[in-house]
Amino acid sequence: MTNEDHRETYRAAFESYRQMFAGMSDSGRASWFFISDESVLLSFDVAAGETVQQAKARHAVKLTAMADALESLPCAETESHTITDLRRLSELHR
Repeated sequence: MTNEDHRETYRAAFESYRQMFAGMSDSGRASWFFISDESVLLSFDVAAGETVQQAKARHAVKLTAMADALESLPCAETESHTITDLRRLSELHR
């Protein structure tokens, strides 16, 4: 993943997650994370022509963007445990 790819993936994911999380209630976010646990947080797709390592790196960027999006919202204190978990998962995929 080039630096430009990294920046673009991060920017798009950050904006998307920030907008989505901002429109959710605390219980809505909790439900989303519970439901999305395996499908969004713990797994990732490997695109055609992409190595597993490249896909893991892309996934790590998205997890970081998700954590940063939560941290940028007024709900950050409530979501501190989730933010920590997202950052830990991101580190595992680097």
